[in-house]
Amino acid sequence: RPAESMNPSTTARYAQNKLRVARQVYYSENKTDSIDLVFFVNGLPVATAELKSEFQQDVHEAIRQYRQDRPPVDPTTRRREPLLTPGRRALVHFAVDNSEIYMTTRLDGAETRFLPFNRGNAGHAGNPPNPGGAETAYLWEEVLAKDAWLGILGKFMHVQVDKRKDPTSGRVSRSSTVIFPRFHQHDAVTKLLADAKEKGPGQRYLVQHSAGSGKTKTIAWLAHRLIRHMSPDAASTFDSVIVVTDRTVLDENVREDMRLIQSSRGLVVSVGEKSGAKSPQLRDALIEGDHIITCTLQTFPEVMKLVADTAELRGRRWAVIADEAHSSQSGSTARDLRELLVDVDLDIDDGEGISADDLLAAKDSAIAASANITFVALT
Repeated sequence: RPAESMNPSTTARYAQNKLRVARQVYYSENKTDSIDLVFFVNGLPVATAELKSEFQQDVHEAIRQYRQDRPPVDPTTRRREPLLTPGRRALVHFAVDNSEIYMTTRLDGAETRFLPFNRGNAGHAGNPPNPGGAETAYLWEEVLAKDAWLGILGKFMHVQVDKRKDPTSGRVSRSSTVIFPRFHQHDAVTKLLADAKEKGPGQRYLVQHSAGSGKTKTIAWLAHRLIRHMSPDAASTFDSVIVVTDRTVLDENVREDMRLIQSSRGLVVSVGEKSGAKSPQLRDALIEGDHIITCTLQTFPEVMKLVADTAELRGRRWAVIADEAHSSQSGSTARDLRELLVDVDLDIDDGEGISADDLLAAKDSAIAASANITFVALT
């Protein structure tokens, strides 16, 4: 879907996309098995689903079916099944019953790994009761709705390439994985974007993200969508997006995820621990705009001082994404931060650590709760 609707020809082309669903699709020349549902975009199969009813078989039977009865390579003829081969046709496979949904992007027989695609239920696994129907109705009511579905295919899905070096031979091997967002990741990003579109810059958001549930990818998706976010009048909502992490290792992970889904070279600019805000590259990126800037908690105050001290940057609109909002820095790191923040009114005792929360609450002119800065904190 176009970021804005000012161009009638682009809007008209988008409207011509055809989404279809076919039942009981016979996918193989060698077997008589059929798949319950296959979803198509303009005639291309992009997803499959096996449906179960809890009254007879639950979602785990659908998972078993994919693992045992839907091999991407026919065990007899050794020929590939194009619909089931990872990255060739269908990009994601759903196992669905009335209560739960699981998904995978790579069928690999018994080794197939399914992830939950559930909404969560009051802090627990699964889905909340749905007085209007099945607990899993959100799949077809929300996720498979045209705009949402095409948005996932066009703006969320990407290929992750992993490199591994053999310690003995030194050879580097590569493997690729198709990444499909889990429900909570897509939900968080789309809700934030919708609110930013309605209210504009200057808002405050907190995202609670369970450990191990793909927080760095949520940050990467959010940063990329915010830098391309358009207001109803076709103007960019934010001039720059600044991503703040609390650890160098995590900063590297975030940068790697940023690079995986970026569509233009030079979009992501990293602030190193040594160069900090003195980097000419950073200054140029801030002045040019339309960049995602990643930095650690230690270098964030320097970045914001540069923003405050540069005449060309006054009045710009910023989105700041702070990872691990409640973790704090203590000891020598806290002292270094305190030196950087000598002009900032921080009401903290000398013995206490400094967290991202403290930085975002600081009453400095550069990082005050002003109308042109949006803060998104993840915890």
